[in-house]
Amino acid sequence: MKEITIRLSDNEYREYVQKGQSMYRKRMRRMVTETEYARWVFLLGEYFKSQSLNESAS
Repeated sequence: MKEITIRLSDNEYREYVQKGQSMYRKRMRRMVTETEYARWVFLLGEYFKSQSLNESAS
């Protein structure tokens, strides 16, 4: 398994979150706060991590 850490400046992070919030708003048709968006991205990552672990175990 490979782990990647990305370092972002405050401006890069803000741009990333704003773009993500915009995409989320368009797809889910509702507003999302920065905290909610960060949690959503984390949970999505955890979901895909568990899926890849399940596939590896098979």
